[in-house]
Amino acid sequence: MMDHEDKFFRESFLKETNEAVDHKEHVWHNIQQELFPKKKKSLWTGRIAMGFGTVAAAIIIVIISTSILTTERAGEEGKSEQHEQLEQPEQPEKPEQPSDDTKIPLEDQYEKEIQMEREPEGQLEIVDMELAVHEADRYIIYVDKDRFEYKMDEDESFIQFTEAEGDMYPEVGITIRRYDDAEEQDLVERVNEEIADEDMVIEEEENMSDPFDAYAITAYANESPHEWNSPVYRYYIYEADEEEHVYFVFKQMLFMEGMGGQSSLMDLMLETFEYVGE
Repeated sequence: MMDHEDKFFRESFLKETNEAVDHKEHVWHNIQQELFPKKKKSLWTGRIAMGFGTVAAAIIIVIISTSILTTERAGEEGKSEQHEQLEQPEQPEKPEQPSDDTKIPLEDQYEKEIQMEREPEGQLEIVDMELAVHEADRYIIYVDKDRFEYKMDEDESFIQFTEAEGDMYPEVGITIRRYDDAEEQDLVERVNEEIADEDMVIEEEENMSDPFDAYAITAYANESPHEWNSPVYRYYIYEADEEEHVYFVFKQMLFMEGMGGQSSLMDLMLETFEYVGE
């Protein structure tokens, strides 16, 4: 059993020990404060940091949004182009056009054969026509393929009747001659001289619109003009190009008996005449 002195000594020792411990902790705390002081951030610095952070976040959001929109638009455009490619039908290849230096032949620009109608003596007739071309004089004409044939000479071309029998009939057909830089009156005088040389007499002169607009001259034989085989000539002076003064003179050669039927058939062929030009 502890006596009174020992108890007093023990309590004094414990008290002094606790005070020493408290004093040690206080001293160590002061040392830490001196060696490692805590830095306080200013309010301005905090606001700047917060501002930079907000701006950076906003920039990141804008970049991400722009990237998303760009990707979406690119995807939509790609889909749209793909859709258009699927919807558009394949276009046929266009034929190669000839160059300016290459001229297409006239015979390749028109139908080789056509059919036309006429009514001799009130009865309908279908006439089979075939294409005739004069490349140098730049014209085309369709010719009755069953009763006529087309021929070319140096100075003129000729549509000749092919059903004549022997020498009992006069010549039947059409001559075609081109004149450049010509005047109508000069050609009228030329025709009149030719009629006189053929021992023919002018019966009629007139402006006509059928088979085309032309000045027409009709001449009969000087002797026995009303015989069945008496020759009849009809001239058409036709202006093909007004600016270039290009004329064509057509000479129909008929005879009295065949005046009606042969004349209408020849006019039908002349209706198809076309000057193409250079």
